[in-house]
Amino acid sequence: MCAKKILHLAIEYPYPADAGHKIRIYENIAALAELGEVWSVSFTSRPVSSQDVRELEALPGSVRVVPPVSHHIQITRKPFDLLSAISRGIIHRIPYVVVKFASSAMKRVLAGLLAEQKFDVIIFDQLRTTGYFDLIRELSISHRPKYILETHNVEADLWQQYYEQASSPIKRFYAGYQKSITGKWEMEMIARMDITSTISDLDREHLIRMGADSRKLITLPVSVGPRLKLKSTYNLQSKNLLFIGGLAWEPNLVGLKWFVDKVYPLVRRELPEIPLVIAGSGPFQHFPEPINNLGYVEDINPLYLQAAIFIVPILRGSGVRLKIFDAMKRGIPVVSTSIGASGINLQHGKHIYLADTEEEFARGIVALIRDENRRRQLSQESFRFVSENHTREASRKVYNTIIE
Repeated sequence: MCAKKILHLAIEYPYPADAGHKIRIYENIAALAELGEVWSVSFTSRPVSSQDVRELEALPGSVRVVPPVSHHIQITRKPFDLLSAISRGIIHRIPYVVVKFASSAMKRVLAGLLAEQKFDVIIFDQLRTTGYFDLIRELSISHRPKYILETHNVEADLWQQYYEQASSPIKRFYAGYQKSITGKWEMEMIARMDITSTISDLDREHLIRMGADSRKLITLPVSVGPRLKLKSTYNLQSKNLLFIGGLAWEPNLVGLKWFVDKVYPLVRRELPEIPLVIAGSGPFQHFPEPINNLGYVEDINPLYLQAAIFIVPILRGSGVRLKIFDAMKRGIPVVSTSIGASGINLQHGKHIYLADTEEEFARGIVALIRDENRRRQLSQESFRFVSENHTREASRKVYNTIIE
């Protein structure tokens, strides 16, 4: 296969890869870079340093970084921007997750780039970037690139969950409206793309039930990095419970509060001194000791080295929790709800401990802390699962099929 010239459009610059969606973007670019020349175009909500650019361009293969476009990504913290996006979306019947990334600056960047370069493949990372599809297609009319949509979840399904759990009639109405127009947009965009990759077989099946053409859907496995660089660092003497996740994402915040309010007290009845360490960006939450909320942490590796168990108390959401892979590739045992581990072919008791009630969740943590052999086995099996099924090599193999 001849090397392809690939335009990769993402909602956020992926380095540092310190959040689930950024890890996914970074690893996908890394897999693509060994198959062709990747041009990274993205938004950013923070300054991107020259070192950040060098890190992405230093990936094996070929990566060129177009200066990221500054854009407020977490607009829920900016009432004016939020209301503007909501109103524009309603007027033009464009999903909120798409219209919030509308940017004249990005349009100028894409117009300038496509006037100078011709791409064989154009990748839209997440539905949120598809507001630029018509512009890109118009600017690429002299040749016919392959259009690929890479999904991280089923966006309409997220709105369905918000609808079911809405706390007021107004929120319920808005969530229902968004579910409707987002689902229609998803189906339309999948139909217009040459191929759409899903993060799991579960999401692929969901999109087929919604009406997507199965022939246009392929599962692209989560990558945790090159297989040869994977190494378990689990320390059986570690004692901390560890939660990592951005608290600006509501499912993370709701799940963490459930754990702190309902599960953690049950754990402490049996293990009074066991600490809980929390790390992640977003609005800072204050918790009583022995809970240690660190907020955003630039280097999370020391936290993993001190973790006895990684917890994933997610009660709703779509897609795949990449944090599970991040823990497993280090050999850390994971206790999760079934929803938290959905979309991953993990066996309860072998690769992961699954629990859906506060009592079961607490019981699993206590049992694992008290049984070193069970923790060792879970550590070894989860690490083996990830290293055999979720490497950069596995992703590159799928990309070979997608972009040919």
